[in-house]
Amino acid sequence: MFRGATQPEAIFASLTSGVMQNQAANLSLEEKYQVATYLTGASFGPSKDKSKISCEDPPNMSSGTDQIIPVWGMGYQNYRFIGSSIAGLNKDQVPHLELKWAFD
Repeated sequence: MFRGATQPEAIFASLTSGVMQNQAANLSLEEKYQVATYLTGASFGPSKDKSKISCEDPPNMSSGTDQIIPVWGMGYQNYRFIGSSIAGLNKDQVPHLELKWAFD
């Protein structure tokens, strides 16, 4: 499911000195290396496939509004709700949306 979503160096760092350190405590360095390459489906090294983490065209950063979302979660209650005035989309338009891209 997450293959290709991150690089093996990030997984290896998590296993050796990050949040997964306790879970990987009984693994050798070689086993941690193997876990990282298996989970990511990629090899360690400078050659990275950037096609899965970047778009062909730069994103349009113009929101078309002066309103700013103040905090993560879209508010202090963490509802993650964005009103139609900010989103530029209302509930009647949702059934007509089409998938433009997806991770494979």
